[in-house]
Amino acid sequence: MNDEGKARRERPLCLRKRVVLQVVEPHEARGFVVPHNRSGSIPFRGRGANDYACGDCGSLIAIGVNLATFQNFVFACGCGALNQVS
Repeated sequence: MNDEGKARRERPLCLRKRVVLQVVEPHEARGFVVPHNRSGSIPFRGRGANDYACGDCGSLIAIGVNLATFQNFVFACGCGALNQVS
């Protein structure tokens, strides 16, 4: 699917809530770690009402998330921070 098709299916940015995740140290991380995607693309795009942002640099890590989707996940950001979803 091309980017234009994805944009039509995603909830508009103005209707989504930005959720800033908590940065944790490696020894504090609990759960599955989603590695940083070196290509620069966001690892998860859904149709939910929330966007997850890095608690350190503010970069978007996941777009269109339903809050119950990820439990005990840690998103690695390109800035090096580990972001815990609680």
